[in-house]
Amino acid sequence: MTATRRIAFVAICGIALLLPAAPFGAPSGMYLIPSVTMDQQQPEVVINMRGTGGRTPRLGFPEFLVTGGDAEAIAAARTASQVLFDDLEFEREFTLISRSASAQIPVAPAESLPYQTWNEIGADFVLVGSASRTDTTLTVDVRIMSVERRISTFGKRYACRMNAPRYCAHTIADELHKELFQLDGVARTKLAFTSDRDGERLGGTIEERSITEIYISDYDGGQQMRLTPHRSLNIAPAWSPDSRHIAYTSYTSGFPDIVVQSIYEARAATRPAKGSPTLQNFLPAFSPDGTRIAFASSRDTSEKGGRNFEIYTMRVDGTDQRRLTFHPGSDNSPTWSPNGQQIAFTSDRAGQNHLYIMSADGGPVTRLPTGGGKIDRPTWSPAPFDYIAYTAEVPGGNQVRMIDLLTNQITTLTGGLSGTSESPSVAPNGRHIAFITTDGRHDWVTASHLDLLTVATGEITRVSHGFDEKIKDHYWTGDGRHIYFPGWKGVTPQIFRVDVAARRVEAITSGPFVHSNLSVSRDGSLAFLRESSTSPPELHVTGPGGSEPRQLTDLAKAVAGWPAITSRVVQWPSFDGMMIEGIVSLPPDFQPGRRHPLLMHLHGGPHSGEHDRFLGPDLRRVVNAGWIVFRPNF
Repeated sequence: MTATRRIAFVAICGIALLLPAAPFGAPSGMYLIPSVTMDQQQPEVVINMRGTGGRTPRLGFPEFLVTGGDAEAIAAARTASQVLFDDLEFEREFTLISRSASAQIPVAPAESLPYQTWNEIGADFVLVGSASRTDTTLTVDVRIMSVERRISTFGKRYACRMNAPRYCAHTIADELHKELFQLDGVARTKLAFTSDRDGERLGGTIEERSITEIYISDYDGGQQMRLTPHRSLNIAPAWSPDSRHIAYTSYTSGFPDIVVQSIYEARAATRPAKGSPTLQNFLPAFSPDGTRIAFASSRDTSEKGGRNFEIYTMRVDGTDQRRLTFHPGSDNSPTWSPNGQQIAFTSDRAGQNHLYIMSADGGPVTRLPTGGGKIDRPTWSPAPFDYIAYTAEVPGGNQVRMIDLLTNQITTLTGGLSGTSESPSVAPNGRHIAFITTDGRHDWVTASHLDLLTVATGEITRVSHGFDEKIKDHYWTGDGRHIYFPGWKGVTPQIFRVDVAARRVEAITSGPFVHSNLSVSRDGSLAFLRESSTSPPELHVTGPGGSEPRQLTDLAKAVAGWPAITSRVVQWPSFDGMMIEGIVSLPPDFQPGRRHPLLMHLHGGPHSGEHDRFLGPDLRRVVNAGWIVFRPNF
């Protein structure tokens, strides 16, 4: 990206105050990070933010100078420095000189920077950072110095929390990219996804009884964390644009229906589509302005004895319902265009799933070319990009493809990878696409990985390093810095977060809890279910970044009089030495040495599993009748 800008040269151009994350419960957009220009009187000159010959500028990046700092301040400054380096390297607006090469030049403040030495190793610009501590605040000064002009092209001071150097660095990176290159960076975004590693089981047939859990991670694969736990099947969560509501498909009444849950107000969840056993509603998607929900429903066809699905929209409160499609084929998976004027969806009206597009008010439907094969999971890029990424079925598995809506050109993005690649999600700035891949295998037990593709270059990098389980769904945060996803961890699935710049995965939940049904808002707030063998599933939410969860529901009151059931996790070696886990649930009158009847409960699969969750009514009746229930994983 070429950037020639008029820049006022100042020693420190502005001050940005990094306050704590918005207090949880505050509406999105009402808690801002102020930035104030310190000197309005500097002359303006033109700086070309390119290297010699128009190439990408080369940036030197020495360590931060730390003044009067203790060991904690030095460690925080080093973390901020490394994370900032990773963020800048990820966006590739600069070519970063290696840290080892930069370390050969003595660290110095901007006023005494050895420009000649930096010029000798090919630097066009040098990032000069300094840090100092005052109580719980880490003050960070950052300047981008032109080696040729020996003047500052960017300079700000940040007052950061000592315990949040990563967030400090991510904010610096995004502001730097915005000011110098007019680029909305992704350093603060997150990924979120679902995974079947939790093996939740429901009543009904084997095929109907497996559900998925939700995880999150930073955009580079760091800080993976599991978020959820639920007793009924709840899928396809979608946040409203203002992060005040979640819409999702719920089977809590025995049939699929759309539920809208308020996060910040003590209101009961609503069912605006008003479903029934014969009138089923699926896959809600909020419009970009948050006023309407698109969804798939069988409402009109069910009344006529059919069961195919059509696309509808309605206001969030359920009024003004409009049917947009009219075809005996099944229409599903609506996704809004960034300007809210069009809706893309999948339909099997031509014999197998293809991609279609129409006005958000209905009208003529246009089939888009997709390159052949059944398609699923379309996701529309944000402006100024205009493409749709989707999963395409090919011989031997799935691939991720993209259609440019201006030219109808189709590109297979993952053709160089073996195995299956699927479930694309577009970063908030449109420059990157996250997707799931299995590295050459296609069986149910293969671990999957989260990869990130840069749209402009086609380069693919792995962001889920160190995670050896199945990943299915994933969710970006609005700033593009993190990706969240749910993942298996033994019998207590957790939620994970990927730090996209650092390519690190970390669990953000822990303990003897099962987490499921993750949803991630644009500001990084999370909603999920949490349960254990002794506590029923409760809805929890967190503030941005996965802060301490806050419980919204209290189902424990409804089961307070139920007999207590004790569960124990047992392990045994498999034929290859791998330790396998199972769960033994003991009746209330259990006594060691006394014989009890045993029921072995086998999960379906082979891709499912058992977890140490709150027993449902069927198995609970068996245990309360004096039986031991053994649920092995296999």
